Amino acid sequence: MIHAYRVGKCMDKKILNKIFSLINEFPLNKDIELDIKTPISKLINLFSSLILERITVKLEESFPNNNFNGITLNSNIEEIYNMINNESKIINKEGEITNKENLFIKNNIQINDQRLKLGIDIEYKSSLPIEIFEKSNLKLREKLFTVQEIAYSLSKPDPILTLLGIYSSKEAIKKTFNNEFEYKDCEILHEQNGKPYCKIHNTVFKNIIISISHAESLAIGVCTRF
Repeated sequence: MIHAYRVGKCMDKKILNKIFSLINEFPLNKDIELDIKTPISKLINLFSSLILERITVKLEESFPNNNFNGITLNSNIEEIYNMINNESKIINKEGEITNKENLFIKNNIQINDQRLKLGIDIEYKSSLPIEIFEKSNLKLREKLFTVQEIAYSLSKPDPILTLLGIYSSKEAIKKTFNNEFEYKDCEILHEQNGKPYCKIHNTVFKNIIISISHAESLAIGVCTRF
């Protein structure tokens, strides 16, 4: 529990309290000096890309219409505060997004440049909220997964671990593309024999091979792209 922290001059304490309260919902590291310049990756125990996405969603829910896409592993409370205080609004430009998707597909689909690209991601089951399928986590589900992925996971003995494997494979794929697309733009599907494959912007990439494995509390996704 965060009881005290150092703040900057002229900062709105109500906003800061709201940010720290949000961070406090996650498992925190012990014996760390808490102030506005402490990176969130040092504040939170078992930090992962999935936790970062959960924090982003929580911020979007608490501070609607603000753009938090710039948050990284090294972001601190002061940077988050400035994003809110500067009111960096989300602007929807549907036509520009469509053109960006088309350019992405044109530049990347089935390109054989003889340079193998490898992406690997490992996630703890505890990084995904137990209530992921409940209404309270709708925004997080919509940000990370498609309806088909949710339905597939619910058909398996351990839906949360299955969903974690899907996320891990998406993160592995994103690493081979230098994170050029959003999680919701990538969909993990399965052939009749269970072999996973992916669509990006509704296009099947035949030059991408993915593998997903699970353990009791871990999931790993591996992607090779050629």
